[in-house]
Amino acid sequence: MKTPFIPRIKPIPLAKYYTEANLTDLVGHGPSRFNKLKNLVDKDFLIKLRRGFYLPGRAYCEERISEFTISNLLYGPSYVSLESALSYYGLIPEGVYEITAINHYRTKRYQTPIGRFSYRKIPLYAFPAGLTTAKSTGNFIIASIEKALTDKLYLDGPVNLSVTYLTESLRIEESELTSLDWSKIVTLASHYNRAFNRAVLKLASTFQTNS
Repeated sequence: MKTPFIPRIKPIPLAKYYTEANLTDLVGHGPSRFNKLKNLVDKDFLIKLRRGFYLPGRAYCEERISEFTISNLLYGPSYVSLESALSYYGLIPEGVYEITAINHYRTKRYQTPIGRFSYRKIPLYAFPAGLTTAKSTGNFIIASIEKALTDKLYLDGPVNLSVTYLTESLRIEESELTSLDWSKIVTLASHYNRAFNRAVLKLASTFQTNS
């Protein structure tokens, strides 16, 4: 009878996550490595998020890295933005049940055992502006509050570039909108395209006048 693979448990808690770079510490090289990985997942020693990216199983991880950190690592280069970032900053009242992020390559979505992660595309030139690094259980890259709102306005389309959309659809308080740095939002919008920049400039004048 063939001896079943017995995973080496000791290394599993030593990493917050596993990629191709450190998976060989668990399963080595060779054609049997995929069967060994499947065995680790089946026995809950590892949680598979996608091919080549795993978390240690819940019983072998004292402190899970944050979902925002996982979002950065799961598909990159990317940063947390849109609803997740707006909720993180307290600008929108609703809780977010999907981690939303931005990349400059393609739209992507992962349904994983720990939740859903979605990625939307913006122009490459707009990608690096307005980002910051935050720290939770692991560092992660997230849009500034102004960048997150700019991303949201750009991806939701020109028909939604209105005060009504911001206050009724996104349910952002006018006082919160007035307190934003709209000069930053206008500058950020210039990295997307001219038509969007002009529309944002017009929207910004509403709040800059009222401030």
